[in-house]
Amino acid sequence: ERLFQIAHRMVPPALAETLAGLTKDDVIVVFAIRRLVPIVRAMIGLLPSLPTKTLFITDQHYRERYKPTWMLRCITQSPAPLDNHTAVLLLCHILADEVFRYRGDMGRNRLRDIEDMHHVLGEM
Repeated sequence: ERLFQIAHRMVPPALAETLAGLTKDDVIVVFAIRRLVPIVRAMIGLLPSLPTKTLFITDQHYRERYKPTWMLRCITQSPAPLDNHTAVLLLCHILADEVFRYRGDMGRNRLRDIEDMHHVLGEM
């Protein structure tokens, strides 16, 4: 049974499986940058039926009807032909730091355990 649990965790769950397991204590973070792929647009359509809070990280192009619990808009406009996502990456770094600070030793210990396993498995 334990081997099945490990093998099952190695296969990423389908989006529907993840969404169905969420509760009011969870927060869904959605990156709604520029052109939304169909699966993200479909997921946004499901969000009002879920009990979770939502955090959208968007750029100046976000025009969907859904209004998340929180929206953090990053300017990606650039004089170059490609959008500049530096602000998005910085925001992700800040959010990750804050989650680790909130989780305290439990978060740091989990990350250490994951890094140790990556080393043993030769994944990184």
